[in-house]
Amino acid sequence: MDELDEQAFSINDLREGSPQAFKELFFQYYPEFFSFAYSLLGDQASAKSSTTDAFFLLWKKRAHFDNDKDGKAFLYNTIRNSCFNYLKYRQKHPGAKEYFPEIKMDTAFPGDTLQELLSYVARVT
Repeated sequence: MDELDEQAFSINDLREGSPQAFKELFFQYYPEFFSFAYSLLGDQASAKSSTTDAFFLLWKKRAHFDNDKDGKAFLYNTIRNSCFNYLKYRQKHPGAKEYFPEIKMDTAFPGDTLQELLSYVARVT
């Protein structure tokens, strides 16, 4: 099985609700998407929030993705829009401390895996 087949298999698992497939996707792509958000915002904490929330939203909408490209496009668009909305908000509310509404992870998602992902985020950013 080549890399493309393995990726497609992982996407199928993700669509079926596999926390392990989500974890693999998260570990593989988080640095790339965090860098993208950071390049738009220049703020590490906001980039981390934007990126993590986009992945959580991807999990909630996982049934809609047929392949890796759909998921990546969704993440890029979600993060880009989130960052632009944040920048607009900061222009209108310069003294505001917080913008990003927290997106809650699905309660069916295993808590230990969620903690592992959040620990990873804390280590790499």
